[in-house]
Amino acid sequence: MDVEEPTLDVFFSELDDPRIDRTKKYPLAEIILLVICGTLCGADSWCHIVTVGEYKLDWLRKFFPYKNGLPSHDTIGRVFSLLDSKKFQDCFLEWVKYISVATEGEIIAVDGKKSCASQDSFTSAPPLYLVNAWAVKNGVSFGQIKVSDKSNEITAIPKILDLMDIKGSIITIDAIGAQKNITENITKKKADFVIGLKANQPKLHAEAVSFFESKKLEITGDKNFHVENVNSGHGRVETRNCYHLPINTEWVPSASEWKGVSSIIVIESERYLKCDKTTSNETRFYISSLPQNPVKTQETVRAHWSVENQLHYSLDVTFDDDRSRIRKDRAPQNYNIVKKWVLSLLKKDLSKKGSLKSKRMRALADTGYLDILWRQGN
Repeated sequence: MDVEEPTLDVFFSELDDPRIDRTKKYPLAEIILLVICGTLCGADSWCHIVTVGEYKLDWLRKFFPYKNGLPSHDTIGRVFSLLDSKKFQDCFLEWVKYISVATEGEIIAVDGKKSCASQDSFTSAPPLYLVNAWAVKNGVSFGQIKVSDKSNEITAIPKILDLMDIKGSIITIDAIGAQKNITENITKKKADFVIGLKANQPKLHAEAVSFFESKKLEITGDKNFHVENVNSGHGRVETRNCYHLPINTEWVPSASEWKGVSSIIVIESERYLKCDKTTSNETRFYISSLPQNPVKTQETVRAHWSVENQLHYSLDVTFDDDRSRIRKDRAPQNYNIVKKWVLSLLKKDLSKKGSLKSKRMRALADTGYLDILWRQGN
């Protein structure tokens, strides 16, 4: 006997409705489905979501009756401002587990993003700042933690790691994550890491720089320690040299204080701009638990930037996130979860070519295509 696969709304079944009974004219599941549908079809505000719903009401009624019609934009905003953000995210993470493919060595990039226009000057509420975990190969968000500003990413990173089963994964974080408790946490969870190293850890950074400079001439050209790549396009030529050295405790004695740190990674990049014939250089240091493999290491370091290119950039360009004026209470955080959900559905669809924005326009114009996108999550 075939086991019936769960539908997307099943994942919300444990989510508590924050309204009192006499105000529940529109069931919570109907409101959430309307918001997902509207966002899939290009809407980025409560008013536009209701407008889309008016045109997609027949599609919505394939799942729920909507016997009282559609809620107003005020009702949607009030519900999303009251929803428990942690429980709402838990529902999302259950869906992520369902649609994700177990990938050996999945790279999970952790980084923060601010939604600039979400600041509420009337209540003096700060803009929404979220620390995100982005699964590179699966192309889905594995979770988010709200913080007050970038400085608080340090406390948020351990919390977001606790949301996920990261065993066998590679966690990548910029230099703000170079903290002893974070490397210890990742190691205990049987995962690997590549974490930026800057002067915020002055002793370890100084030792790593000295160690690399003493060994650079010796290892350059040795494929066991060094790989070079040259890429050209868009009017520039970029040369990247990746060095991966097992730590020598004589040169880097403080590394013994860091759980799991076994190697130093150095990326030297040179960028030549053809337009003005200028050259810029940058050297970046990382600590890592990965075994020595400069080819794989360079791929891992570059993959970290997908959290910027595939998640943060997509949220801004596809969903106008940086100009979103959804501000009240928990609404910005909860709607950000929906946007990431929709982003995953759009990225998983390979039936149509084109930008993510064009896919949203197609879903608005073609209910058959909306069905295709919906099935990506079921």
